[in-house]
Amino acid sequence: MLNQDSNHKELLIIGTEAFGLSMASYAHQNDIDYILVGKVNHISNNPLSQLALSNSPKGLNIQNNEVIKLEQNPDNDAKFKAVLMDGNVVYADRVLVAVGNRYFKYIPQTLTHFLPGESYTHVADIDSYGQFIGKKCLVIGNSLEAYETTSLLNEAGIFSVHTWPDTNIIGCQKTAEGRYIINLDNMVNLIVDHIILATGYKTDVKKLPFMASGDILEDLIVENGYPVLDKSFQTNIYGLFMANHLATRDFGAFFGFTVGSNYTIKMIGDAMRSYSRAS
Repeated sequence: MLNQDSNHKELLIIGTEAFGLSMASYAHQNDIDYILVGKVNHISNNPLSQLALSNSPKGLNIQNNEVIKLEQNPDNDAKFKAVLMDGNVVYADRVLVAVGNRYFKYIPQTLTHFLPGESYTHVADIDSYGQFIGKKCLVIGNSLEAYETTSLLNEAGIFSVHTWPDTNIIGCQKTAEGRYIINLDNMVNLIVDHIILATGYKTDVKKLPFMASGDILEDLIVENGYPVLDKSFQTNIYGLFMANHLATRDFGAFFGFTVGSNYTIKMIGDAMRSYSRAS
């Protein structure tokens, strides 16, 4: 639980994926009073987050919690107010939204038309591949993530098949044993236990629950689902920064990958130092 003396921070970081952890590491090393809020299991189940954590200094200020509402706070010394899942409140001068892509998963209607809801899981919702041990899985998608998912399943000893390019699902029947017969348009039928969708993502800042429940979206400039950012990854709302997939409209797809985090953190860090001097 946060106490009254510790709930006003210079920086609130939302998201325990690699970008958020990298920013927390930067803040820790540069004596910025920060807090990182997010689910710890998102670290343990994500190899890139684990790598970012292993490269970070010990003692990062991580709260295993979730932000359920983010709003502007004009009547307080801090610019922002974040309400957490456990009822605690964090006040912050600056906020970095560095969530992963699980909020932006894309599932085509052509698939949901044929597939029962319990038959599939989007790759963004997979906490552990161990849940598929002993099952035959079908991986749907032609992206790099689809091939990586197939490889990870195979490495975990899970038998998987990956739909080949230029095929579409045209039917699905559930058997009495609880398995699924998948009909493809090339006349092939597959019998599987579960379907994993690696069908990509469609970024839309309005899908973030903590944004939709607060007042940020009323003032935030958004184009095609993306926040409009300046060269330091700051939105039009002074002190509010966004990174990871939310930054790819203005900075390119490279900045949706962890490899782009070093530059991102440097630019945000430089802006924060300027902010501190101005204050």
